[in-house]
Amino acid sequence: METRTATRAMTRTARLVSVLLALILALGLFVAAPQKAHAATRDVANATELLIMIKHAANNDVIRLTANITCNSVIKIADKTITFDLNGKTLTAAASVYVDKGKLLLKDPNNGKFNVSCQTGDGFSLCAEGISKVEVTNVSNSFNGYEAVRAVSSEVIVYGNVTHTGAGGIGVNCYYGSRVTVHGTITVSSSVDYVKVGFTVKTQSDREATSSKTGYYEYKDFTNGYTSIVWVKIPLISFPLLPVYPITINSGSGNEAGVAGATITITANAAPAGRVFDKWTTASADVAFANAASATTTFVMPAHAVTVTATYKAIEISIVTPPGLTLVSNTATVVSGTGGGAYIVGSTVSIAANAAPSGQTFDKWVTASADVAFSNAFSANTTFTMPASAVTVTATYKTAAAPPAPPSPSTYAISVTSGGNGIITSSHLAAAPGTVITLTATPAAGYALNNWEVLSGGVSISNGSTTFTFTMPAAAVSIKGNFQALPPSAITPDPGSSTPGPGTSTPDPGTTTPDPGTTDPGSTDPNDPNDPNAPFVPYDDPSLLTPGGFNWLWLVLIVLVLMVAGIGVAIVLVLKKKKPAPSVAAPAAPAPVVVAPTAPAPVVAAPTGQPLAAAPVDMPEPPVASA
Repeated sequence: METRTATRAMTRTARLVSVLLALILALGLFVAAPQKAHAATRDVANATELLIMIKHAANNDVIRLTANITCNSVIKIADKTITFDLNGKTLTAAASVYVDKGKLLLKDPNNGKFNVSCQTGDGFSLCAEGISKVEVTNVSNSFNGYEAVRAVSSEVIVYGNVTHTGAGGIGVNCYYGSRVTVHGTITVSSSVDYVKVGFTVKTQSDREATSSKTGYYEYKDFTNGYTSIVWVKIPLISFPLLPVYPITINSGSGNEAGVAGATITITANAAPAGRVFDKWTTASADVAFANAASATTTFVMPAHAVTVTATYKAIEISIVTPPGLTLVSNTATVVSGTGGGAYIVGSTVSIAANAAPSGQTFDKWVTASADVAFSNAFSANTTFTMPASAVTVTATYKTAAAPPAPPSPSTYAISVTSGGNGIITSSHLAAAPGTVITLTATPAAGYALNNWEVLSGGVSISNGSTTFTFTMPAAAVSIKGNFQALPPSAITPDPGSSTPGPGTSTPDPGTTTPDPGTTDPGSTDPNDPNDPNAPFVPYDDPSLLTPGGFNWLWLVLIVLVLMVAGIGVAIVLVLKKKKPAPSVAAPAAPAPVVVAPTAPAPVVAAPTGQPLAAAPVDMPEPPVASA
């Protein structure tokens, strides 16, 4: 029974030890696996600080620019992810950028620029290999025989343009399954290959008939089992607004305005009584009529205003003078106009003023002859009756009145912007003068409104409040709201989170540091890499050299090992104490003893009243069987 109980106890113990050993093995594998380092935001103001931060930064750290920086040394990122917060500044990598099995990301590609060139580097401007991902703004190269962008089994995103001005080389070299996206253009000199995809060189026109990415040209190649693709943004075709010039047509009709180079069609009015169309005239030397003698014709519009005039002449009548009768005719001279000639006394003379000189307009007809009466002296085309003497009539001109000012718009636009870290809203997008406009500033978590800034419009503002009103002027208005970070003491912590003690950035082991790409915008965790109030760790902090510091899981592992060892020792001691005694064979039955007959003992009479007692007989001891 005791042996069976001990066997059950040993079986249960063996199972318990197996489970504990499995847990210890799983925990050891988890501890040995790479742990995600706690991300931090680190400010840099010059190239020296930038290179030190890149070298010592932990995985997923954020490097924030506080000034424009030009770096003349090669920027290399390997085996880790670094996000750059350009913070509205420009980072110029004047040597080269090399990323190997890592990631170079931009927190906000629209808030600053990361430009890459190769003036002193390794020949190429940007190289990504080893399943890397790189985001930059612009890439340029002028080295002969090198690439502006080289992607080997990696992803590269260029938010601007790629330019290569060298003699020989490649604009974008993409192979071994890489993907390169250029949101701008690729511009190369005549001796530089546009792109090389896989092992195939392609010109700008060698693109695919269809693209897998809408709005982009696609250049693709499949070689050695790898599909490599380069996407280039399709440029938008824009047409500039061409100026329109006015056309004045005297005694005719047609287009009232036209753009330079347009063909304009004009038609003369019907001729006055007694006259026929003569020709078209103009004061513009660069206007040539297709047929000036045709009542309907065309001309090509020059790059300025044009005035054309249809002119008329008297109907030519052959008059047969009866014998003995003489017809008297006199000469009508027209100055600055047409219609002059010899007319019979009493006939109607039709005259037309020439086109007015630049900056002037027709005024009236004048003459020194008292017997000439114009049918309408203030009309450019008019008539008079030929007197019995020669006459001279003159068309006069006056300065043209200035064109009326264009009507004021009924409403004006209202534009509001922010410097980031908050939202500005307006009660109106556009409003008429005199309208009361209300602006509201809503800061992001951890920020407060710093001040209001009037960019245009000349309205008066009062700082200190997140809401203010103004009266709309007769002009467009643009206002900007600027936000500033609150000091840590002014930020109300999340009641459900644990606030780290002074001088430490180690989070509660029971919590998980959120991924920088999914952090709650309202978080005030000092370890949040997106929080501008996150504590700055200087580049000589030892935790940079050993990311993550002491791992408490090793302590748990050691304690578990000691516990298992103690349990094992205790089990051994208990088993020893309960060990059963060795088994002893049952004694054999004693051999029968044969007693030799002896003489009977004598009988002794007992005293009266007492029993008789037999005399003692000596009996031999039976033999004891050995065990």
